[in-house]
Amino acid sequence: MDSNNIFISLIYYVGIASCAAQGAEKGKYEYNIPLLYYIANAFGGGFIRDVIFLKMHPWLLTSSALPDLVLVIIIGFLYTYYFFICKANEKQYSIAIQLVTITDAFGLGSFICIGMDKAFIYSNNVFTIITCGYVTAIGGGILASGKSLAKIFQSRKTVRYHFVTLLGCCYYYIFRHSLCLVYIIAIGLFMANIDYKKLYNPFCRNLITPCLKVFLLYPVSYNKSNSFQRQKIIKITKKLDNYPKCSKIYLVQQRIRQC
Repeated sequence: MDSNNIFISLIYYVGIASCAAQGAEKGKYEYNIPLLYYIANAFGGGFIRDVIFLKMHPWLLTSSALPDLVLVIIIGFLYTYYFFICKANEKQYSIAIQLVTITDAFGLGSFICIGMDKAFIYSNNVFTIITCGYVTAIGGGILASGKSLAKIFQSRKTVRYHFVTLLGCCYYYIFRHSLCLVYIIAIGLFMANIDYKKLYNPFCRNLITPCLKVFLLYPVSYNKSNSFQRQKIIKITKKLDNYPKCSKIYLVQQRIRQC
């Protein structure tokens, strides 16, 4: 096994651990330990791929799947026990959610690789291969959520998530480079989840508003016939300390007016 396959395998195990935690989140209102949510969220996509699209005996029901099942059940149980039974504090819970989000972003690429690599063996149809990668990556989350597709795609964040996944499947079909796929998916999800309105508005407000005030209070065009404006400029000039962030702009414009 080469280094790329080893890395993808490690990312895969990180990804199914993240899926187990997500399954625990989806089953947190159950009275019992939500064992089926752990398994469905982690392996539901692969099960759908094998049964529906590749029409073969599902890997989940073979002995080789046992170590992965044990890992998912342990991680899911520990997550449920610590955060929903023992009631960990909000700070720890917030850190756990962020960690799950990050590991899911990396694990998603490995799920696409595994699903499509298996489809390459059993099919030559491009649509079947891409669909197998897509379903392997997102099928478990849909199955565990128990929601209809109409409700799932009401969220813009979910639509972006699925769109990045589909683009990743197309990329892997063309280039077959697993490591680049993992990086592209992780970066794509990060970029898709940025709230650009919150990022853009404070920057513009902090930059434009003080400058706008200066230009309104200290206009470059000096109208000699407007005595009210001259009085206002003189009055504000005496209170330059009230606008420390804009003082340089004011001084430059004051020099222009004196020319």
